[in-house]
Amino acid sequence: MICIDDIAHSLSHQCRFGGHLPTFFSVAQHSVMTSKRVPQEHKLAALLHDASEAYLMDIPRPIKAHLTNYKELEDRLMELIALKFGFEYPLHPIVKKADEFMLRWEWHSLMLRDDTWGGITPALYYKAKWDFMYHSTQLTEAETVAA
Repeated sequence: MICIDDIAHSLSHQCRFGGHLPTFFSVAQHSVMTSKRVPQEHKLAALLHDASEAYLMDIPRPIKAHLTNYKELEDRLMELIALKFGFEYPLHPIVKKADEFMLRWEWHSLMLRDDTWGGITPALYYKAKWDFMYHSTQLTEAETVAA
């Protein structure tokens, strides 16, 4: 029942930071941008690092840490997603580092409007979904050709 189309659709409609940003910025766009920050062999994992949120929803970290059993559910779902799409889980440290960088960049650029970090232009949900699907297709085709 795990489907890339469902993941792209859901994540393109979910706003980062639990919707507390002054403008809509989707988890799908975040995922694509994170994927672009890692070496080729980790791009698919980086693109799908938040894929469980398509089914469990994006919950901001400060709250997520206090939800009993949530991490266990998230890990179990991410293991299934990683198995289905063929990437390493738990995530490689380079993916986690890219995600942390994106968190800081998004916070400074979008929430604080700090131009010293470089701007981020939020995409509309349908553009974020298209970009996510395009990126996913490119990565899975590249892996098929390499195999």
